[in-house]
Amino acid sequence: MSPRPVRRSQAIAPFGVGAMIDFPGPVSLIHCGLDAWPFMERESSHREFRIEDEKRLAERLRVKYFVQPPDYRIPRRGEDATQQNLNLKLPFLRFPRWHVCPRCGRMYESELHDKSAPRCEGPIGSGKDKGKRHNSRKTIQVRFIAACINGHIQDFPWWEWIFRTPAPDIRGLRLRMNTTGSASLAGVRIICEEDSDNINIRKSRTLAGAFNFTPGEASSLSRLEIFCRGDNPALGIPSAMRPSPGCGKNLYPLLRGSSNVYFPQVVSAIYLPYRDSKFSDEILEILENPHVWQFLNLMSKSNRDRKISVENTQVVLQEYYPDRKIEPNILMEAANNKIGGKEEHSTERMDSEEQAFRREEYELFLEDIQEGYPKTDLLVRTEDISSYEPSVKNFFETISLVHKLRETRAFVGFSRIFPVDNLTDDQRRALISETPKTWLPAIVVRGEGIFIQIKEEKIQEWLNTNGSELEGRLSLLKKIFDQYRERRHQEPLMITPRFILLHTLAHLMINQLVYECGYGSASVRERIYSSDGKNSMAGILIYTAAGDSEGTMGGLVRMGKPGRLETVLQRALENASWCSTDPVCIESRGQGPDNCNLAACHSCALLPETSCEEQNRLLDRGVLIGTLTNPEIGFFSQDR
Repeated sequence: MSPRPVRRSQAIAPFGVGAMIDFPGPVSLIHCGLDAWPFMERESSHREFRIEDEKRLAERLRVKYFVQPPDYRIPRRGEDATQQNLNLKLPFLRFPRWHVCPRCGRMYESELHDKSAPRCEGPIGSGKDKGKRHNSRKTIQVRFIAACINGHIQDFPWWEWIFRTPAPDIRGLRLRMNTTGSASLAGVRIICEEDSDNINIRKSRTLAGAFNFTPGEASSLSRLEIFCRGDNPALGIPSAMRPSPGCGKNLYPLLRGSSNVYFPQVVSAIYLPYRDSKFSDEILEILENPHVWQFLNLMSKSNRDRKISVENTQVVLQEYYPDRKIEPNILMEAANNKIGGKEEHSTERMDSEEQAFRREEYELFLEDIQEGYPKTDLLVRTEDISSYEPSVKNFFETISLVHKLRETRAFVGFSRIFPVDNLTDDQRRALISETPKTWLPAIVVRGEGIFIQIKEEKIQEWLNTNGSELEGRLSLLKKIFDQYRERRHQEPLMITPRFILLHTLAHLMINQLVYECGYGSASVRERIYSSDGKNSMAGILIYTAAGDSEGTMGGLVRMGKPGRLETVLQRALENASWCSTDPVCIESRGQGPDNCNLAACHSCALLPETSCEEQNRLLDRGVLIGTLTNPEIGFFSQDR
C-alpha cells in the first residue's frame, strides 16, 4: 500500500510483521503477514533473497531456509530498466480503522485496504457554528486501540464502551470525539448522536477508567463482558470476506504508541563454517562460496535421491574454479556431507536447547581459525594470553579477536502486552502467516568482536570463598524476578552468580568500549555463554554487526589487543567502583526494568535495550567489585 521504503533490518525488528508504523502523512500502517510478501518460492528471480546456508538456525526453528525482506529498488537514470526485482514493496494495511475529524470531531470507520483517509464536512457539534457544515477536511486516525495476550489487536470498542454492553443497537447513530484542555483521559469524551445534521445527543462517556488495568487480570472492558474478537489486521482480519474468528481473552485498551503493543521475537545465530578434517582447506573454501553453495543446494533438491552428483560439481569447477586441479568426486563427497549434516558433536552434556545451541559457538571461539578453515564469514584469531598484563591474564583464560563474523537474525513472531507469550510455535506462526511456510524472514549482518573466556578456576575459587554471601545477595533478585516472570508469562531462568558476573561485565565493558571507540551505543551487542556443571561455560562475546558498514573497520578488534584491553578493563572497573548515584545505587534492593537489578542503573551499567539480551535486567555491580559493607565478595576483588 505504501511506496515508502522500510530498511531490511527494520522489517525484522522493530517493525516486523504485525507492527504498526507511523509514516508521514500522517498515517499509521500495520505490516502485513508473509502471505502478502512479494516473495514467491518458485520464482527464480527471487532466489537472491534466500538465505540457505544457515542450516544450524534453520533446523532449530524447523524451517528449510530464510528470506531477506526485499529491498526497494527503482530504475535509475542510465541503468538498465529490465533488471530484476524492481519496485518490490513490503505490504501494509491501514490500522487503526477509526478516524476522527480534527475540525468537528466526527468519527469515521474505514477499511483496512483503504488507501486514503475518510474526509469530513461536518456538521460542527458545538459552539456558535453548531449544526453548520465546514470545509472538507481529511480525518486522522485515533490513538486508542485494544489488544489481548494471544497477539490479537483491534480498534477500541467505542460503541460497546459508550453503551456498556457487548452488543449495542447502533442503527441510525454516529460517533463524535470531543477533547477538553485536560491532559487526562477524562478530557476525552465520546458522544453518540443521531446520524443527521441536527445534533441530537443520545449518550456520551469519557475514557476515564478505561485504561486502568493490571496485565493478566480483568480489564475495564472485560468487566463489561467485552472480550477479544480475534482480530489480526496483519492478515486482513476482519474484512468483508474474513470476519473475526473469536478469541474470548481479556481485552486491554492501549495507546497506539505504547511499548507493550508489540514485542518482536527474534532468534539469532553466529554463522559457523562447515568443518571436516577429511577434506582440504581448498575444498572447504569452495563450499563456503555462497554462489556455489546456492547452486549445489538447488541441485540436491532437483535430484531424485536428494544428492549432489559428480556432474553438478564438475559444473561448479568449470564455472567458478577452472584453474584449480580438484577432483569432482571429492568435492561431491564433501558437499553431500555438508548437506547431510554429518558433523559429530559430543552428546555427553546436560545442556538446555539454548545452551547446546550456543556451546557450538563457544567452542569455536576458543579455537584459532585464522588458518585451516575458510574465513569468508568468520575469522577468529586467539591472542597469546601471556602477552597481557596481570590485570587481564590473571582472570581471563582466552582472548579471541573476531575479525569477521556473520550473524543471522530470524523473525519468529511477536507478542503483545507481555514480552513473552504462552503460545505454541504453530499458534505464534499463525499470527504472521495464514498458510504454513517453509521459511521465515531474516537478515544477515556482518561485523567484528572480542570474545573473552573467564578462567574457570578463578570462578570456582571465588564461589568457594563467597558462595553463601553471593547466594544471599542474589536471593532478593531471584525473588523479584520470579514474581515478574509469573506475571509476565516468562520462562524460568537460572540466576546464578556466574551469569550475573558475565552479564554485568559485558555491560561495563561495552559502555567503556563505546567511549573508547566512538561507536554508537546501540550498535554494540552482547552474547552471553554461561552454564554451570561439568561442562561449564564462562564467556562473553562483545560484537558489532549491522546492515551498513558500521563495525566493520576493525576498531573493536583493535581494542582487544594486548596493551589496550587492559586499559578498557581497568577503566570499566574503576567506573563501576563508584556510580554517580551511589550510595543509593550500590545499596539498592531492586531497581531498573521490573526492579530486576541490584547495583545497576543508567549512570553505571545499563545499555540500550537492543544491545542487551535480557532487556537491561539481572545486573549487579556488587558481584564484580563488591559492596560498601562487603567489598571482598567481588570477583575482581581477588588478588588485589
